[in-house]
Amino acid sequence: MNKKLFVFLLAAIAIAANSQDFPDSLMRKYKLQKTTAEKQEVLYQYTRLLSGTLEQKIGTLIKQLPRFENNRDETDLANMQLFIANRASFLGEYPTSLKYAIAALKTFEQEKDTTGILVALNIIGANFFESNNHEESLTYQKKGLSIAKNYNDKSLYSSFLNGTAATFNRLNFPDSALPLIQESVRIDYALKDTAALAASINTLGETYMAKKEYDIALPFLKQSIQYASTTGQKYYLAYNLTSLSQSFFEKDQFDSTLFYGRQALSLSYPNYKSIVLRSYELLYKSFEKLGRQDSINKYFRLAMSAKDSISSLEKTRSMHSINFQEQVRQQENEAAVRKLEESRLQNIQYALIGLGIVSFFILFLLLSRNVITNPTVIKYLGVVALLIVFEFFNLLLHPFLEKITHHSPILMLLALVCIAAVLVPIHHMLEKWTTQKLVEKNKQIRLAAARKTIQKLEGE
Repeated sequence: MNKKLFVFLLAAIAIAANSQDFPDSLMRKYKLQKTTAEKQEVLYQYTRLLSGTLEQKIGTLIKQLPRFENNRDETDLANMQLFIANRASFLGEYPTSLKYAIAALKTFEQEKDTTGILVALNIIGANFFESNNHEESLTYQKKGLSIAKNYNDKSLYSSFLNGTAATFNRLNFPDSALPLIQESVRIDYALKDTAALAASINTLGETYMAKKEYDIALPFLKQSIQYASTTGQKYYLAYNLTSLSQSFFEKDQFDSTLFYGRQALSLSYPNYKSIVLRSYELLYKSFEKLGRQDSINKYFRLAMSAKDSISSLEKTRSMHSINFQEQVRQQENEAAVRKLEESRLQNIQYALIGLGIVSFFILFLLLSRNVITNPTVIKYLGVVALLIVFEFFNLLLHPFLEKITHHSPILMLLALVCIAAVLVPIHHMLEKWTTQKLVEKNKQIRLAAARKTIQKLEGE
């Protein structure tokens, strides 16, 4: 893009952003992007120019949704919903994030957009992880991991390795987490992805913390902070600082715990509620160890207030309700897929039966020239063919007959009798025609054989 044009576009975005409206120029640029990642980047640059807190920015984004809905472009709408879900997850508004992530997931599944599906699953898993629903988080992380493993985007695969390992740590299974996070770090180093390394190396440090190996964990945690510092994203830096603060708390080094906990708090407040809560908890627990009652009371009250804002009873119920609806939808989808697979296998079997019947008649006609010459054999094979055809029609029409007769045995019998009444005359007509043809053919064969015999005798 021309440099002047790019500057002009940024200026136009900034003016529109200050008015809290989605500019037409940005909408056009957004629609020109082909991939989910590119669309997400456009939205990210837009939100950076918005004024206000992260909560206010999310509110602005939600107000723009009708514009996407009116365009009737499901993919563009899903990408917008996905971005809102991502921002709301950082904020700690997990029910809101879950709502929009699942809405986007439905669309991406319909469009068979694997990238969109994986990003949505990652956000859903993160929501459950941060809200301490670790079993649910593991379900979505494993689902995403199984898809990402065979997908061509290694960064998404690494992200799910990281998320799964982090969830195992929370469930106190660090031995299960270790090989996953080591593979994640290896991939991130190969991709030279600084932001991803900030997350994966931090999780590697947390894994050693879960194994009670704090001296091994400490260098990794410090390294993850160095990577996070280069990204310019406060969330990752604040998160990693709380992990480092936690490691010092476990080693009873409370001055260092307070130092890094306060740094994390200053970076995370007020936008990143989950990190704010974690920082408050580390601070009041450290003051509790130091016996400083006033500070204990202060940060305990702040921690409880932050906890209530994140995981109030109403929000917890909302998350369970949304998740239950999603589980029902997934079960319905799985049932539909099974039904479709059964229908496909059934259609293949019907096709094979039809092919078998046609092959039987072709084989019969071929053999009748030289092998099948006896009228009795012809009649027997004709009866067999009649039974096969009748049963084939019965298989095909049985579901339809059950539907229109409402499973009435009498009506079903009458319908089958009607089918037989049509097939039997056709069978007799074909049998008569076939027998006559074969008898005539046999006569011709005998006459030809007699002529050959006479010619041979005359020649001798």
